[in-house]
Amino acid sequence: MRASALKLFLYCCFVVGTPFYCAEASDEQDLAALELEALLREKIIPSNVLGTHTHMKGEWMIGYQYSFMDMKQLADGTQKLSPADVLADFNVTPTAMQMQMHMFHVMYAPSDDLTLFAMAGYQMKSMDHLAFTGAEFTTRSNGFSDVKIRGLYHLYRKRFDAHRVIFKAAISLPTGSITKQDFLANAAMGLRQLPYPMQIGSGTYDLIPGLKYVGTGDKNAWGADLDLTLRLGKNKNDYALGNIFEANIWYRHQLNPWLAPFLQLKYTAVGNVNGADTSLMPVAVPTNDPARYGYRRLNLQVGMNIFLQGALEGNKIALEASQPLYQSVNGPQLRAQWLFRGGWQWAF
Repeated sequence: MRASALKLFLYCCFVVGTPFYCAEASDEQDLAALELEALLREKIIPSNVLGTHTHMKGEWMIGYQYSFMDMKQLADGTQKLSPADVLADFNVTPTAMQMQMHMFHVMYAPSDDLTLFAMAGYQMKSMDHLAFTGAEFTTRSNGFSDVKIRGLYHLYRKRFDAHRVIFKAAISLPTGSITKQDFLANAAMGLRQLPYPMQIGSGTYDLIPGLKYVGTGDKNAWGADLDLTLRLGKNKNDYALGNIFEANIWYRHQLNPWLAPFLQLKYTAVGNVNGADTSLMPVAVPTNDPARYGYRRLNLQVGMNIFLQGALEGNKIALEASQPLYQSVNGPQLRAQWLFRGGWQWAF
């Protein structure tokens, strides 16, 4: 995303405050004055990351999220590369990649301390390539992704307390395909196995533990998260995707009853592929090489939560734009350029 676009998004988040919602001044609530139950129902935690907030006993929530990620610019570590640089060592180089996701999720709280969460999605991926012969071609894959089931449990929480600690634990089920194929530059060769980044699932059962801290104040909320994704063994193609470490800090301000912008810094570290799919030739293209999969990335994420009012109370819309501030890749590999997410949630 260009700097001007990011500035415009920041303006929309923090400056727009009153245009399309008319209410009496008495309607505005002071978050600090609310009891814990009311605080939880205010959904003070940003919706940019699915499954990060909790609910009260008996409460349900359903939601949908769309995301789009654009990747361009080859690099090795932090050093930018040209396609010609990569073609000096490989027959083919990727030049761009786009990923889209439609995610559906449901949450239910059997008790005040425990919230259960499940999500499933549909992914669409495309990757543009350039061959050493000058031929250009695009590969595509799509399908249902891995299903995740998660629990969120309060380790620390007191009535009227402004601080909470939540333990998160999830299991990812290998429902996404790892056998996606497409035609390459020479269609006469028939369908070929696509590389690791173009597959839809991990092919393994994955354990995802984590911790969340949440603090609340006068119309403000802040917090931090730690998450790990641990691959439990190898898949049927004799490899496991790299483990993932994620950490983020965030801040949110309630401008008025219906609008709450937020900022987030998120660090992600992904390991290389363990093992290898023997149907892929690492010398042909970097994306076939299991040692050229991992990366480290720091993202700035800016967004807003919009709380619908009146007859639509309980519905929330979340919008987010994200751009890397730093990234180092085990390349040659494409770097992330920008990410957009938009979602809807309904609690009842």
